[in-house]
Amino acid sequence: MTTRYIPHLISATLLTSLSMHLLMHRKGSQDERATLDARISVLESLVARVKSGENVSDREIQRLKNLGRGSGSTGLGVDMGTVSESLRSTGWRDMVLGKKPVEDPAATRELESGEQSLQN
Repeated sequence: MTTRYIPHLISATLLTSLSMHLLMHRKGSQDERATLDARISVLESLVARVKSGENVSDREIQRLKNLGRGSGSTGLGVDMGTVSESLRSTGWRDMVLGKKPVEDPAATRELESGEQSLQN
């Protein structure tokens, strides 16, 4: 009697997985769009300042160009290139079963050195 609910359970699980996957991609594309809009805004303001004849130092121009160009780093220690690549490499199996954590060798070494300093 309970076996007749199995197809409904499987379809509900798949539908939930699909909706979460699509939501994640939608949020990622919204974030990328906001980042690009911010870069465009910074560069447009720089162009407007230069066209108006304002004296802008070379250092300020270089800083704004780097900010507008986007080096891929958010300044928060998160590399957006790695994040977007991680989003692209997420498959259905990872969405359903979960993604295995990737160990960072630098973080592991830092943790081990911290433990050793505590022991000494």
